[in-house]
Amino acid sequence: MKKFLIALVAVLGFASLSHAQGFTVRLGPVLGFGGGNVAVGVDAELYARNLTRFSTDLSLGLYGAVGIGFTGGVDVGLAVGPTVNFGFSRGQGNAFIGLALALGFGGGGNTNFNLGFVSGVDFLVTPSINLFGRITTNFLNGFGGALFVGSDFEFNNSLAAYLKVGTGFGFGGVSIGGGLKFAL
Repeated sequence: MKKFLIALVAVLGFASLSHAQGFTVRLGPVLGFGGGNVAVGVDAELYARNLTRFSTDLSLGLYGAVGIGFTGGVDVGLAVGPTVNFGFSRGQGNAFIGLALALGFGGGGNTNFNLGFVSGVDFLVTPSINLFGRITTNFLNGFGGALFVGSDFEFNNSLAAYLKVGTGFGFGGVSIGGGLKFAL
């Protein structure tokens, strides 16, 4: 019965994603610096708004992030969780907050499960420039998290390039990344 419920929730979740408006994916390389080390990796962010819409400016959504690091072995981090989304500024901006379940595993054979919060904001400055920020926290296995800010430079309604900088707290470090954003 437990496996059936998990499968049912997964199927309903993916079915809901297919009807989402405001579905975006960011994908690109990242360089990280901290503790005298340089890390190279790839990260992806998935954000779906309006899975269930309560009003023009209030909806439920989904946030997910995957990071893969290639320094000293392969390390993988995955976080996913539901969000509550708030539109503001006459459709020019969106903010969200939600829970995040995280799983990390990699090089040393360590597996880590964590629970935290994720929140973010997107604001359309001009028709082709969008500013965004994300903050994630982990609190199950000690307090930590990350803060990212960046900008999208839109080529058209479905494709943009982005740049972002970030920092970790609880463990330190600075990162810089960029890549492509796809709006589906």
